[in-house]
Amino acid sequence: FYNAYDTASINFTNPKVKRKNNYVYKKAIENTYFTSIDTAKSIVLGNNISNKINFIQINWGQGKIFLSTVPEAFTNYLFVNESNYDYVYKSLSYLPIQTVLWDEYYKAGNVSTDSELRIIFRNPALLSAYYLLMFSLILFIIIGIKRKQRIIPVVEPLRNTTLDFVEIVGTLYYQTGNHKNIADKKIMFFLEYIRSTFQVKTTLYDDTFIERITNLSGVEKQKIHDLFYYFSDLSLRQSITQQELLKLNRMIETFHKENKR
Repeated sequence: FYNAYDTASINFTNPKVKRKNNYVYKKAIENTYFTSIDTAKSIVLGNNISNKINFIQINWGQGKIFLSTVPEAFTNYLFVNESNYDYVYKSLSYLPIQTVLWDEYYKAGNVSTDSELRIIFRNPALLSAYYLLMFSLILFIIIGIKRKQRIIPVVEPLRNTTLDFVEIVGTLYYQTGNHKNIADKKIMFFLEYIRSTFQVKTTLYDDTFIERITNLSGVEKQKIHDLFYYFSDLSLRQSITQQELLKLNRMIETFHKENKR
């Protein structure tokens, strides 16, 4: 082959398909041609303005191979040139009248890489060193990112001040000596706990109520009976002593400790 980047002017050699004026492609096709061919097996089908061969037919076995040095003439880009229709039509007319198999798969052959890394990939020792270097580099980047990351401040959770408030209020009641008021509130809070936990009414402390609380809580029946009997006793009084208030508190705490729910 020989390449000459210039205006390409081509035509057919067969008088039956040869055009009076050449097919001219300005700066669109490489002016390429064959410098030599096997005349025993090849037939010249086309040439350029310099009478250089650019289209041949090679007899191969029971078939034929057609080679053109101007494949750009068969591309969509040059179909905007109306004269190119005629050239493509006549070129393809050399094909036999039968089913045509169109193959657009690019046949690149055995392509070898020209990369400088090919020496490393061919040498196992160098390849291992290369992978070790890449791993070390990635590890260095990860560690560097962690070191440069800003310290995340520790956010203290919001403090639950409800217990502090209850403790302060309870202390005020206790210091004023109003033990009855404290006992009433402790009983009220405990009954609310019974209603919400066991889903039972607390208006009547009868045997059915005691039995149900015993089954639901797992606390000894006698302790539950004594607790609610003590509730009833304190509710009827106008005042109670400090020792009676402490006893109430111990009985309620015992229930919570032994409660299975």
